[in-house]
Amino acid sequence: MINGNIEGIKKNDLKILEDILNYSFNKHLIIDEFLINTLADITEKINREISIMIDRKGNVVAISVGDSYSVDLPLINSSKRRALSGFRNIHTHPSGKSTLSELDLTALLDLKLDLMVAIGVNDGIPNSINISYLSMDSKDHFIIKNLGPYTIEEIIKKDFTNLIANIEKVIYEHQTKMFENQTIEKAILVGIDVNKSKSLIDIHSSLKELEQLVLTAGAEVIDKVIQKRDKADKAFYIGKGKLKELSFLRQKKNANLIIFDDELSGSQIRNLEQVLGVKVIDRTSLILDIFASRAQSKEGKLQVELAQLKYRLPRLIGMGTALSRTGGGIGTRGPGEKKLETDRRHIYKQLNDLERQLKEIDKHRNLQKSRRGKDDISIIALVGYTNSGKSTLFNRLTESDVIAENKLFATLDPTTRHMILPNQQKVLLVDTVGFINKLPHELIEAFKSTLEEVKYADLLIHVVDSSNPHMNRQIDVVQSILSDLEASVKKQIVVFNKIDKIDKELEFVFPIIKDDKIKISAINGDGIDILYEKIEENIKFKRKIIELELPYEKGNLLSILHQKGNVLYEEYTDKGIQIKVEIDTTSIGKYLDYII
Repeated sequence: MINGNIEGIKKNDLKILEDILNYSFNKHLIIDEFLINTLADITEKINREISIMIDRKGNVVAISVGDSYSVDLPLINSSKRRALSGFRNIHTHPSGKSTLSELDLTALLDLKLDLMVAIGVNDGIPNSINISYLSMDSKDHFIIKNLGPYTIEEIIKKDFTNLIANIEKVIYEHQTKMFENQTIEKAILVGIDVNKSKSLIDIHSSLKELEQLVLTAGAEVIDKVIQKRDKADKAFYIGKGKLKELSFLRQKKNANLIIFDDELSGSQIRNLEQVLGVKVIDRTSLILDIFASRAQSKEGKLQVELAQLKYRLPRLIGMGTALSRTGGGIGTRGPGEKKLETDRRHIYKQLNDLERQLKEIDKHRNLQKSRRGKDDISIIALVGYTNSGKSTLFNRLTESDVIAENKLFATLDPTTRHMILPNQQKVLLVDTVGFINKLPHELIEAFKSTLEEVKYADLLIHVVDSSNPHMNRQIDVVQSILSDLEASVKKQIVVFNKIDKIDKELEFVFPIIKDDKIKISAINGDGIDILYEKIEENIKFKRKIIELELPYEKGNLLSILHQKGNVLYEEYTDKGIQIKVEIDTTSIGKYLDYII
């Protein structure tokens, strides 16, 4: 059967084409003289491109007819496992030029053809022949190399068997090296620039942030793709033309992971993986994966597992090959894939069990909160965009050693430490998880109990990376999430951190912030004294005046009261030392036995 545009072709010419389908020639040749002349003759008569596929035994296995400038390639099925498909394409150009077009080269890469051969035809005579084939560069990316132009006499003398052996040897060597070094996943990032987007961060900044997330997850970004659209495509997220371009790029650069900047549905993931032939994940899945690898506490691990199951549950039907993934890599950490292959009732049971465990932990936290209330200790929460330097500031203020890296979500589990202000007031400082644009809804829900530390804090210290050119947008993202947590009305000190590597953008953003604000460097301590002053101004010192009678043998307590309190009256009597002192309410418990 002849594929393509055969309308108007004479029966005799069709018969010649059908006979070619049963034609075989010497397997060591790229093509023989008979086929070249026959294709050129029919091309001249019908003024249309003719395309044939030839296997490695020299058999013509498929044939298509196009128009005067292009032709759809015949369908082939390569079942053998090899570096290339095992088929070469020979087609004619009625224009007379044998230069291979962009479409030709795309097909060569897409189908992993052995060779792509173009025959230029003028007045029924094949005047030149060009060949393109695949190779690989030093970065293990596919590249296209060219041979020719050749005359008929030259092309029929070339040894195909030797040529294809050398081509595959180069590819095999690179692929073996790639397999040995496959610990690092190579990713292409994809986003759409939606007209009138409601996103607080533009697409270029969003993809740059996505790249940081990928690096945090341990993969390598090798390229980025952006498409302008009114809205995302329901089936593929991006348009079919851009999808074809992405497929070409994926093969050319040997990417084994495609990451989309927005949430994908299960059917979109399945459709994309079928076309692209590699693992496809979205931003949400990536963030969940990072959280899964970073959670240290039992609660953190339970929260991440709950969030991942809630994210994956509605995608079970459409996720296709995603459910059969095995081994390591981004998108496979956290709850095991076997859990997702079981029926929904079992998954719901898991969800209920996780929620029950988290409620028990939440009860324990509420008990701790009630104790804090009795102790009357003020709570200060550090909030801010991820990688703004919260953990570094936390370490400086509390003399702790919380992990602080130049990575997104370096710390996940919230940490609480006592902090003594210069006026000797004791407070609790809480380091919370960093916020980020498009923070997954599942994470906000799962971490609600943890994030409630923000809701119940007496003061928020909003840490901003002043060296980031998009700090104003990051501030908006943090304020938006605080609003979702019903904490946007809390008293805030906006701390512009990293002034040691300051950006000129700060001079434009700093004046428009209405809250208390300060410039600091958590890394070298600049501005920390002023920050302490601001905290003391915003946290009312909870003090009480009490009268005590201390036994003389407890004289050490007297020296502490002079150190940490304001002694208003002091008298030495036969019974002991009578003292009137204004003291921090959190310290009164130590002196209950001596209150008059």
